[in-house]
Amino acid sequence: MITPAKVLPIVCLVALAVPPARAENGQALAEEIISRCRTDADCTARLFAAAQAAQGDEQIVLLQKTVEYGLKVPNYPDCRAAVLQAIDLLDAKAPDRKAQWLTRRLDLYRGWYRLAWDDSQRQAAGGKLVELQAQIGDRCEKGGAWAEAAAAYQEAHTLAASLALPSKQELSEKFLRATSAYAAEVRVRECSERLGKNPGDVQTRVLLLTLLTADLDDPARAAKCLRPDVGPIWNARVPLAAKVLDDLDAPACQTLAEWYDRDLRKRTSSPQALRNVLNRAEMYYARCLSLRGEGEQDVLTLRSSLNRIRAELKKLAEPPPVVVAAPVPATPSRPGFPSGKSGESGDKDVLTFGGHRYKVIRDRMDWNEARAACEKMGGHLACAETKEEIDFLKKIAGGRRLWVGASDEQVEGAWRWINGGNVPMDNSFWEDREPNGGREQNYATIMRDGLKDTASPYKSVEGFICEWDN
Repeated sequence: MITPAKVLPIVCLVALAVPPARAENGQALAEEIISRCRTDADCTARLFAAAQAAQGDEQIVLLQKTVEYGLKVPNYPDCRAAVLQAIDLLDAKAPDRKAQWLTRRLDLYRGWYRLAWDDSQRQAAGGKLVELQAQIGDRCEKGGAWAEAAAAYQEAHTLAASLALPSKQELSEKFLRATSAYAAEVRVRECSERLGKNPGDVQTRVLLLTLLTADLDDPARAAKCLRPDVGPIWNARVPLAAKVLDDLDAPACQTLAEWYDRDLRKRTSSPQALRNVLNRAEMYYARCLSLRGEGEQDVLTLRSSLNRIRAELKKLAEPPPVVVAAPVPATPSRPGFPSGKSGESGDKDVLTFGGHRYKVIRDRMDWNEARAACEKMGGHLACAETKEEIDFLKKIAGGRRLWVGASDEQVEGAWRWINGGNVPMDNSFWEDREPNGGREQNYATIMRDGLKDTASPYKSVEGFICEWDN
């Protein structure tokens, strides 16, 4: 393989052979170099060597071309290294286009993962992709872009789970936190719209304050929404909670700890909101105890409260117990359960794949009716957690549009299978430019090119695919 170091003398000769009028133009120089290459790997190395010798806009064009050709062969280590270095330089030379360079970096790792030669390469590529997606999620979370954070965490978690990476539990927690915060932001906007029409709606204002203080853990933002009509407790506690912890004395910390512990926890409506409230209570109890002397009044009570909060937080952090469902009998008595395999005795329309059974049912009904119909037969709407499974569903759907078991009804934009898994958000699962609908298109259909987000009911849906796990 030709590396960047080996081709530098060659590129210098090429550059000298190019007329000055063309050498001043990065695009023309890139085309000249490409015309002399035999492979994409050769193009990548030569373009990168030329880019290192160039300056200004010409260098940016050559770096972009390096990335373009390197992405065609991401499983070649030298090409991958050249692309990563080129992207680093583009980040520095054209920082106003960082989002574009980040997308190229993602494309590199996705391509490497897709074209990996063996399991060790696939594990390495997948690990890098998981790491980058987690970083993107963290960055979006810090910026309050919760929908984007949830999407990044979802892709990272799906891949981490398929590769059995130890980060899958942490990513699952981050995904749930991001989806919870996104749902809270949606409700905050709805409250703000209602208050814009009726500022005196005290009930809506209190809900807004609760969402900002508990669900989003942002008392500083909540303090801007206070009005006298919400009462003295909100008006006293929220500005206090907005202060820096080190600026609070022991009485203030005790007041806030007890408010979060005894009052706000009753208003939480999600596990993440409860975690936020308990984390605040723990923080204020611990600060209060650090400022109090051992012989002072209430120290034992405060320490007992702190220990109780910590025990509760530890329990919330534990993964839920795995419930192992009883195996479905091979010849169940439930009506409608398909017996036999395709081509054998039994239901001739039943197909088997990966140890599961599938059947296309050509009855027109909405998504919830289809879900209930499958469950009545002892199965569920079809789910797919691997590329092989989704390709199988595309094949049996053919030209028909059929319901499958994916929805973002609970949290807009967070697509999940009804068996609890996350739906990968890439073109191997979805049609081009899908999902693209709004808040009404909350259910998935499938055709030969992949999934589509769809409103229910939808007249063009011809039926649904049922799946049985045994």
